Order: sequence, then structure tokens, then C-alpha cells
Amino acid sequence: MVICQLAGAGSGTMVGSVRGAIPSRTLKTHQTNLFARRNLIRQVVSRPRPLRRVTGRNRVLTTQAKDDTRLSDLVLNLPEKLDKYFNAKKHRTPLWSGISLFTGFYIGNVVNLTFGTLGVNDVVAAAMVVAGSEIITKKFYTDYYSGRLSTTLTFANFFKMGCAYSFIIDAFKLGG
Repeated sequence: MVICQLAGAGSGTMVGSVRGAIPSRTLKTHQTNLFARRNLIRQVVSRPRPLRRVTGRNRVLTTQAKDDTRLSDLVLNLPEKLDKYFNAKKHRTPLWSGISLFTGFYIGNVVNLTFGTLGVNDVVAAAMVVAGSEIITKKFYTDYYSGRLSTTLTFANFFKMGCAYSFIIDAFKLGG
């Protein structure tokens, strides 16, 4: 928001962005004193989203700004956007399922080699891996049988399968 004042005694004050500035005389205020106008201008400038826009000749539409931030909107709408992204083209789901599987394989190898080599906290790491695997399995099959399976949970299940596969392969390497 930009406030610019033209030559004049307040009738030329403009409030708004540079492209779509609104003359201050169209901002219908019930009080005419200078203090009320200053507070109104401060409110308009301090808000991140526009509060007013001109819809016609001398008509101002007032909208309320949402209390949610854009970051919270992004986080809350992420699962829906992911479902739309993967349902738009059907070849994306198997591709990302494979990526999740191989990422799980890589992470499983990293966990196994890191904690297995050091010999410190390997029991704690194994307990965390088993707990994570059981949580993902329970959530996946509960949603699968109820018919409300999301793509994010499907990818988590593929990630879990990749981790389990890497542990099995590493067990064969150590045993043979």
C-alpha cells in the first residue's frame, strides 16, 4: 500500500496501491475529524491484504481480511492440492510411488549403516523404525478398508516398504 498526497488540502489524498489508488473522498467515513482519518489510513496501510476496492462510481466494497496467514493456508490445503496434482495425470502416481520406494531404500541403508557401524543407540534406532513402520501400516490399512486412502499415505507406505527391503537386503549381506 502506498499513500501519496497531491497538492491540495486533503481532497487529493490517495490511498491504495500505485496502480489502483482510491481517492480518499470515496472512503465514506462517519467522522470528519483528522484523527479518525489518520487511524483509517493507518489501518489500510498496516493490513497485508486489501480492505477496500472500488466497484463502481463512488461505491466502495469493504471486505474483511482473513486471520489465517498464507503459510497456514498452504499447509492446510497441501493434501488437497497433492490429490488434485496426482489425479490430473495418472502416470504421476506410479512414478512418485517408485521414487518413494527407492528413497525409503536409501534412507534404510543410511540408518542401518550409520547406527550399525557406530554400535551406539542401535536399539533405540531399531525401536523407532519399527514403531514408525507399525504406525504407517495401521493408518494405511485402516484408511484402505474404509475407502478413504490418500496419495500421501500411499507414498508413506511405499517409503516404509523401501526401508524394510533395505533391512532385508542388508541382513542377507551380513549373513552370506
